[in-house]
Amino acid sequence: MVAPEPPPGFDWRWYVRSYTDLAAAGIVDEKSAIRHWRVNGRREGRRFAPRRPSSFDWSIYVDRFSDTPHAVLSTTVARRPQLVCPSVDSIFLRAWGDLVCWDDAGSDRVLQAWDPAVDYAEIFLNGPFQEIRRNLKEGRMSWPEECSRCLLLRLLPDGAGAPWERTFVRVLRVEPSYYCSLDCPGCVPLSIRRRHSKAFQLDPEILARILADLTAGGLEVDALDFQGHGEPLLNPRLWEMARRSRERLPRAWISVVTNAQGRFRPEMAKSGLDEVVCAIDGADPASYEPYRVYGNFQLAWQFLLDFIRANTWADRPIRVVWKYVIFEHNSSPESLLKAQRMALDAGVSELVFVITRNGPAPRQIRFPSDVPRLKPGPPVSFRFHEPSIEDLEARLEESRRLESEGGTEEAALMAESIRRNLERFFPSIGNRPERQQRLFEQLEGIAPPPFPDRSRLHRSNTF
Repeated sequence: MVAPEPPPGFDWRWYVRSYTDLAAAGIVDEKSAIRHWRVNGRREGRRFAPRRPSSFDWSIYVDRFSDTPHAVLSTTVARRPQLVCPSVDSIFLRAWGDLVCWDDAGSDRVLQAWDPAVDYAEIFLNGPFQEIRRNLKEGRMSWPEECSRCLLLRLLPDGAGAPWERTFVRVLRVEPSYYCSLDCPGCVPLSIRRRHSKAFQLDPEILARILADLTAGGLEVDALDFQGHGEPLLNPRLWEMARRSRERLPRAWISVVTNAQGRFRPEMAKSGLDEVVCAIDGADPASYEPYRVYGNFQLAWQFLLDFIRANTWADRPIRVVWKYVIFEHNSSPESLLKAQRMALDAGVSELVFVITRNGPAPRQIRFPSDVPRLKPGPPVSFRFHEPSIEDLEARLEESRRLESEGGTEEAALMAESIRRNLERFFPSIGNRPERQQRLFEQLEGIAPPPFPDRSRLHRSNTF
């Protein structure tokens, strides 16, 4: 079998300079560096080039912002912007082995059904993911029905980054389980889960095979995140998958997002994780239970505390993050300050407040500045579960430009993507901020495009 060529962008000087053990072994020129990467470096997960800075990082940009919300994308686009989405550089693996789109709007859109006969590096480099890249580069949505409702589709100013680089996978999102013991109003209802006909638990061999293909193809994985539409802890082999992933990806960032409805065991802290995110939406049972239906606050809080304490003897430092989605019922100043005091006393790495328009949205909290702060307090950050208003405004400008150039259908699709995002997150006129309401008004009179596959609007019918 012929050894693979080094991947595009292989930087032998950087490779030799970054790994100091190579020079001592006589690896000092391009030929020897390529030979070492072929034989050892690829298998050991060594990086073959410095990471190119990008202004578009799904692990941060999708829902994390500074205290000034939506400050990333300027509404002034000097050159023609480009559509982008996570599928340009990231992968979502469902519990039954299919690779799908990231957002709820398209998570039933199968990009590649599980098939042990295919090469998953080739699927990522030249298969359906490359077709999505090609469509987005040309300003087209691959599946207008799903894409127009997608929270994660973005209009990126030309020259603002390198979203088309294919030498690495930015995020491999892995759904360990489709089971869940809770019935949270904003998630997949238990009644729909019970109608699901495919596998509920991810087989570790599926993940191992995909990772083997990606690394054999010279593709690094920057981050591997265990989360999806079910609860990761319900897969009894989750910690085995984390440990095996760490062995395959020694330099990747590996994390898990959990509702923390489990009991801590020592092997969890020795599985190679970098981060555990505990979704606990409340500071006591009264503020927690209205949303986390069937959840146990004390069980979740003890799980978080046990992981923090395990840092004293774990094999590697583990960031323990408390994720607190703010709803109307848990948004009182007393609850939010209590959460900060608890986070400070417990020693969490970060307390993340998520401001949402989905579910029983808080009436008095729209921006981080509305949240009272404890001083001194724990590290606090904020995330928004809503489309970026700057991005939607930029899409309106792009729609007008397309219309002026005769692209009537493309302009209508772009306008429809604005309308559907607004309707998804701001259905009530009384709850719309000023800029979102102004966008609604500007869209009046623009006819929706004729979609040929309207049946795909109802996700529950696809199981």
